[in-house]
Amino acid sequence: MRLKNAVGIALAALAFAVSGPAASAAGQGGLPDLKVGAIVSGPNIPFFNKVFGPADLAVVRPQNLYMLKELGGGLKTVLVAITDLPHAPAILHQAKSLGASVIALNLEANPQIQVGQDILGKALNFARAVKKAGFGLVVVPRPTDKGLNLQPWLNVVDGIIIPTQGAQSKEDYGQIVSAILTRIKTASPGLKVWAQVSVNPPNAPDMTAETILRKIAEISRFADGVFVVYAPKNWEKAKTILLKLKNLPAPSE
Repeated sequence: MRLKNAVGIALAALAFAVSGPAASAAGQGGLPDLKVGAIVSGPNIPFFNKVFGPADLAVVRPQNLYMLKELGGGLKTVLVAITDLPHAPAILHQAKSLGASVIALNLEANPQIQVGQDILGKALNFARAVKKAGFGLVVVPRPTDKGLNLQPWLNVVDGIIIPTQGAQSKEDYGQIVSAILTRIKTASPGLKVWAQVSVNPPNAPDMTAETILRKIAEISRFADGVFVVYAPKNWEKAKTILLKLKNLPAPSE
């Protein structure tokens, strides 16, 4: 969920982090009514209010909690990063007072930042506090040299957002990601598993909206939702993708 410079990951390694049978590639049919999510920016609040439904994630960062007052579309969600953990109690209190119902815990970080077991332990403690406070909780796991270790989270969170942008440029993207999503859901039935996609994925920053939508279609039978990552300069492409995912025309200004 790193918007400015989404980092690709070796998704194939995840196949060994959870148990369950692999899946075949999804069909090429039309997109179902997928749930979607994205970071909200101030100028784009009217778009989210018109387009997002009650099960979509309208996400704000802690420094933009005031935007929750203006959001009327989607589930009000606050994205908490590793660097926000020292301020977690205040964030949760304010988020609750402003009507947020979901916390997204982002364990992705700058690769230069070392994330030790102490920080991961604090993240798990924070996750338990989030659930105790009555929020829904989703987590964006941090990749390691051995893939994504999801075991500590499977019995804590309501959903997992898997970063798939590192595989978006691969021809077998659908097979790779569908297998991962299936393995996770087999390991933890009932867990909601979303795929994170980028409008400018690593190794293919100029990928068209049409190509991105085609790749999403390949995993649509396996994903519970799609979280769309974009930089502000790519908002128009992101908007096109979000509208297509919701099967909606462009809203009137």
